[in-house]
Amino acid sequence: MPERLSETALISRYFAPYIGECGKGLLDDTAFLPRLSATSRYAVSMDTMVEGVHIFSDSSASDWANRLLAANLSDLAAQSARPLGLLLSLSLPCAKAEGFIAEFAPTFAGGCRANELQWLGGDLTSSGAGICISASIFGAVKNGIDPCRTKARSGDALLVSGELGWSALGLSVLSLSAFDINKYNNNNNNIERAISRYKQPISRWREALKVGGLVNAMMDLSDGLLGDLRKLCHASGLGAEVWLSRLPAIDEIDEAAIGFSRGGEEGSGLSAALTFALTGGEDFELLMSAPLENVDAIGRLFSPTPITQIGVMSSDEGVRYLNAAGKEEKLSDSLRGYEHFTA
Repeated sequence: MPERLSETALISRYFAPYIGECGKGLLDDTAFLPRLSATSRYAVSMDTMVEGVHIFSDSSASDWANRLLAANLSDLAAQSARPLGLLLSLSLPCAKAEGFIAEFAPTFAGGCRANELQWLGGDLTSSGAGICISASIFGAVKNGIDPCRTKARSGDALLVSGELGWSALGLSVLSLSAFDINKYNNNNNNIERAISRYKQPISRWREALKVGGLVNAMMDLSDGLLGDLRKLCHASGLGAEVWLSRLPAIDEIDEAAIGFSRGGEEGSGLSAALTFALTGGEDFELLMSAPLENVDAIGRLFSPTPITQIGVMSSDEGVRYLNAAGKEEKLSDSLRGYEHFTA
């Protein structure tokens, strides 16, 4: 059996070559945050991924790196913040450590470079159970820009970027048996894109930088539109009206091939595509509340990523979902976004 490298050796071999100047070569227990201009302040967020909860146990180290980075960058996007630096904490079973780190580190470092983000260092420990990885990210937001959830206003247009449901579809396909995956693959051209969006999520931080002064409130869709919109309404003390026929859902989902449409089996009456769009998390698209007169400008600044108005913020309590005929749809209680401790 090959000799296991120590913590110090693993850090020196696999992490130190990728650390930015502010990380001081990982030779100290502290790092410096990149300097801010006089017109900006820090935005800070943290995300954790746990094996078997956020990601499949057989996922590659590259998948871990891509998904963790996207989750953290997406939090900065919601604040219209530019990425600056990141601290990483990894807890790994001893038997997996070197192989995992050897794949994880270059993928993570490449993602940091591509997103203008300086990897500052972090912490590495052994784990007696599965893999757990956390990251704390730091960004710069211009003074006066604060699209927090409390600032949505009644009458605002409710906007989303991109298409909703891709990551959830990818997760669902990967959850199928090998037989069913082959069957689905033969009946649907979207499988590769869906799996890619699950394994390699995107972040809209570059677009979000351009529109911070045009929106009243902004958040990322990490837990599904149903749940995240409720959070926006709760924070702002408002309700919302959502037009189901305007949701930018995925085209052409072969429901017979995939075998289920979360909630559809309970008689929700919704298509698989619409169900994924409402409940699917980790698309990391942005949900925005903005004055109606700013909608066109926001759309131009996001281009070529599409922006869709899916409804309006309302002074009425709760969220109403309207069909194409303008009639309210009572959604099944089984339809919900993801929330820890409720499973």
